[in-house]
Amino acid sequence: MRSSQSPAAIFQRLGLPDSPVLFDVRDNADFAARPRLIPGALRGDPDRVILAGHSAGAYNAMMVALQPERFGAGGLKGRIKGLIGLSGPYDFYPYDVKQSIDAFGTFSDPPSTQPINLVTPDAPPMLLAHGVRDTTVGDYHTVRLAAKLRENGVPVIERHYTRLMHAPVVLGLTTLLRPLLPVYGDVRNFLLSRRNAG
Repeated sequence: MRSSQSPAAIFQRLGLPDSPVLFDVRDNADFAARPRLIPGALRGDPDRVILAGHSAGAYNAMMVALQPERFGAGGLKGRIKGLIGLSGPYDFYPYDVKQSIDAFGTFSDPPSTQPINLVTPDAPPMLLAHGVRDTTVGDYHTVRLAAKLRENGVPVIERHYTRLMHAPVVLGLTTLLRPLLPVYGDVRNFLLSRRNAG
């Protein structure tokens, strides 16, 4: 994509044993809050941040966007101009699968781990996209979160891809699959719409 946006990838400390999942979110928040400290990483405007993620990455991005101060990144408030959530889990309590139980089972306040419970009118505009055939993270997560955002007056674009499962949604951003799948076009249009937004 040729535009004024400058992408940067965040790598989390996933290899650390016994690290709580919200520690990974803090890594994301720390990176997004301090792009000026990474020489050459970003050529864009660090005061105009758009977060994006797929699956667990969408969860992390969502948590940072909705509660940056919780993760030590209060300076991000007002700088996040948009969020792209692809195939993300946003409403999964009570925990009913092993991955969720292992990751969140010891938290004393389970509702606070659910993005759907953290939406306020201050949330940034979002693009939420999901494959209808996703059996890893059901597309009801996007349906429910989009509805909650609208209830709070937050602009949201909701996309459901009838032929896609979990991985193809993010694979649709690759050069090979861009011409075949609608994901890249939706992401590109959202980025362009946010480029000059306040």
